[in-house]
Amino acid sequence: MQNQRKAELRRRLLLRRAEISCGHREECGLAASLRLLQSELWSRTEGVLLTVPLPEELDVMPLLQAALQQGKPLFLPCCRSRKLIFYRLKELGQLRKGAFGLWEPPEDQLLERGDGMLLVAPAVACDRQGFRIGMGGGYYDRFLPGFSGSTVCLVYDELLFDTLPTEPFDIPVQYVFTQLQDFPVQGPVPK
Repeated sequence: MQNQRKAELRRRLLLRRAEISCGHREECGLAASLRLLQSELWSRTEGVLLTVPLPEELDVMPLLQAALQQGKPLFLPCCRSRKLIFYRLKELGQLRKGAFGLWEPPEDQLLERGDGMLLVAPAVACDRQGFRIGMGGGYYDRFLPGFSGSTVCLVYDELLFDTLPTEPFDIPVQYVFTQLQDFPVQGPVPK
């Protein structure tokens, strides 16, 4: 029953997200990304794990570009056997289309540790406790329990809620950033 409720909510949220104009999407992505780039969380990060956004997702390309320009190791996921496996991306020209239409890096330099790393988890929506509604595959919920770094979700402020339905296997992120606000879910976000 909870699964059906969450699937219906995801469907409605995806429709709501699809109504966001391209211009607003870019503005929000830039503003949320700048909030993170100007935080102590970003400055102390040794490397970044993120996904190249799909067209309707919040545009986090400024984070990808900043990581490459600042020399922070950047890792992107490949979806294999219902698992996320992160590989290093050294330049944008290495990207290729992979599973689910996602851009993937070459599979030659595997992420070996999460210490000191920052994972930017994609989301359709997020709540103030750090619980996300993603695309429904559970990839990040399977990856997060073994990840030792910091976790953050960038989401449209319009898709930030007080609470969302959760299931026992859902794993919250530690920080939430929107175009208008940012806050810690577990512990303070240094400024």
